[in-house]
Amino acid sequence: MNPWYALKRLFPSRQRSKPVVHFLHIPKTGGTAIKHALQGAVSPKFEIALHDHGFRLADVPIGEFAVFFLREPIDRFVSGFNSRLRQGKPRYSSKWTADEAIAFERFSTPNDLAEALLSGDEATKQAALHAMNSISHVRDKFSHWFGEKLDLADPRILFVGFQDRLDQDFASLARLLALKDIPALPSSDKDAHRNPPEMSRTLSPKAIATIQDWYADDLDLYHSFHRLMGSHRTSGIERRMAK
Repeated sequence: MNPWYALKRLFPSRQRSKPVVHFLHIPKTGGTAIKHALQGAVSPKFEIALHDHGFRLADVPIGEFAVFFLREPIDRFVSGFNSRLRQGKPRYSSKWTADEAIAFERFSTPNDLAEALLSGDEATKQAALHAMNSISHVRDKFSHWFGEKLDLADPRILFVGFQDRLDQDFASLARLLALKDIPALPSSDKDAHRNPPEMSRTLSPKAIATIQDWYADDLDLYHSFHRLMGSHRTSGIERRMAK
């Protein structure tokens, strides 16, 4: 949990003049770029709380709000694998855990790992299962942040954007927050924490089918939010508060 917000929870003010909006940072969904842009932003309508990966929807009190971005789960798997392969560098330097080191010694590309899940060799298959459950950003599914059964109508969810339309949806979020000027998203790969273009991103049809099955629940949630987005006819999903 964001240390600033934890302190606010311990010593709450008697009455907040503005409702709190919490940014949930789901890894590899554009969150680093969004937090970079929103750092220091002041909204006349909301108190903005930017959080790390550990803050979940369950941590948002009733009466406060959550905003977050999602990414297509197969694409998120590839990005998450490559991010941990390079240990978060150059923006971060997060060393492998012992289990991650074992995984990356065995599997050098996301395609290798995905195909190994269906290997006829039991040792290879078990190594792949161990890797999928050990690599950060690959291991944690959306349920880690939303629980096993998310109510899409949860009144705390104020806005949902999508990584594949990051610029457009971030602009919608900035307008929802009533920011005077739309902050600029970082342009450099380092500040945005993007994987270098030379890293392997290709998945075979076999690998795609395997990862679709692995992240079936994430895909259902992702597409459910996309359908809800269409019904709202907005860029991103937003629930506007009554003035």
